[in-house]
Amino acid sequence: TGTYRIKGLRLRSNVTLHLLEYAMLIGSRDKDDYFILDNDKIEPVDPELLDPTDWERLTGEAKLKKFHKYGSRWHNAMIRAFNAENIAILGERGSVIDGDNCFDAGGEEKYRGPHGIGIINCENVVLKGYTMRNTGNWAQEIQNTNNILIENILCLAGHDGVHMTTCEDVIIKGCEFRTGDD
Repeated sequence: TGTYRIKGLRLRSNVTLHLLEYAMLIGSRDKDDYFILDNDKIEPVDPELLDPTDWERLTGEAKLKKFHKYGSRWHNAMIRAFNAENIAILGERGSVIDGDNCFDAGGEEKYRGPHGIGIINCENVVLKGYTMRNTGNWAQEIQNTNNILIENILCLAGHDGVHMTTCEDVIIKGCEFRTGDD
């Protein structure tokens, strides 16, 4: 319980982030605090997947190539999981994850900051019971991930409540999304 200012966090395999009753995580307003995959000494990320360059509107093959650089500025998130399994974010009553509307002039549309939660290339994910608010971009970005349960989440702001790409075995129930898109 309490209020905690954080920079980017990385969830690793077999880890649960458990937010106690009325716990609040508040994200940094400095966009540079979310480039956490660049220097990860525990589970280094292939440098070919890193890309700190500004977002730009691309099409065709160029768009796909840049989109699949999972360590890019566009995929930055307050809480990230990359190549992990058996992970969870569980919130008790009144728990909040607040992105504090981090602004990024180099982000999508020249203002979008990091996502609230970014989960890429993972297996067995549970997101449950918290409120997500004030994210700079999507509340939850999930890609190439299987066996996902999203339950009893309230999303306040963000461009998408949950955005999924190439995921399988997904259950979303009891959630409320008050966002700019879905």
